Amino acid sequence: ADKANKLYIKNLSSDTEEFFTIYINSEELGRLYAGDWMFIPWSAEDSGADVKVAPSVARSMKLEYILVHE
Repeated sequence: ADKANKLYIKNLSSDTEEFFTIYINSEELGRLYAGDWMFIPWSAEDSGADVKVAPSVARSMKLEYILVHE
């Protein structure tokens, strides 16, 4: 919980209309458009501190993620 954790997320889509909205604790962090990625520090001290993603379209989309932790 109190370590140097990192979270990597990438939108694998090539369609400019497809994006993911990223939420942490129900607060919108931002959007990942086609080909975009993010690498952020992650402190999971609170069991309710979930990362949630919401796709912009109803069709299938691919998301790549990695959690690096100590």
